[in-house]
Amino acid sequence: MATVPDSMIMVNGYSQPKDGKELECKDRIQVFLNEGREHPHLKSFTFSLGADGLVHWMARADSAEEYLAHLETIAGHIDRLADIRDLGRVEVIGPASELEKLKTNKYLTNAVYYETEGGWNRLSSL
Repeated sequence: MATVPDSMIMVNGYSQPKDGKELECKDRIQVFLNEGREHPHLKSFTFSLGADGLVHWMARADSAEEYLAHLETIAGHIDRLADIRDLGRVEVIGPASELEKLKTNKYLTNAVYYETEGGWNRLSSL
């Protein structure tokens, strides 16, 4: 059975490509995925595209430190996205002690933070 550390955090985010930038935005997703494979700081990282073009991403890391290492790795890619997409809501979920470590990061200053109640549930099977 896989275990989930009490320090685990999840980040969900949403963005909308700017008009005429849909294909470029979609191409950038592959860049993020490739970077994640080369520098695996995360336990999982994925993107999905809605029919309306809305981009959703989800990342899971064992700790705030691992997520911050991931952000450092992809910082240049995030900065280049500013001209092709509008960042929407970013949600960060985890224990209070881990959330505090993330709140001063420039990419997460406008995020909505949710503190886990009682840690993460560990399911033996689904």
